[in-house]
Amino acid sequence: MFTFKKKPFSAGMFLFLVLTVVLIPVSDGYTQQKYKGEWILPENYPLGGFDGWGTINRLAAEEVVIDDVLYALSPSVTYHFPSASDVSASWFKPGQLVAFLQNATGEIISLWRIEN
Repeated sequence: MFTFKKKPFSAGMFLFLVLTVVLIPVSDGYTQQKYKGEWILPENYPLGGFDGWGTINRLAAEEVVIDDVLYALSPSVTYHFPSASDVSASWFKPGQLVAFLQNATGEIISLWRIEN
């Protein structure tokens, strides 16, 4: 039994406090977070952030490679530029900085051009 200022402090309570302090910050790391870089975004861009971002390596009809990671594109994917929404995929080229939103299955549902 531990004593703290002459009051009994049980081992169970001590263990509970230690685990609480250790596990609460760790558990927050497992929540899915949205990314919002230090960019000044146009008003038509999502305020809540993005599921990911990076540089386009390759863009095809059904998939895109961003920072060497292959992502599937949703059949209803939309493309957005700072000056216009719902643009053609042809506006996007390798080397451009982009951000994206994904659906529950991990497909990219919208691709957003970021001007750096």
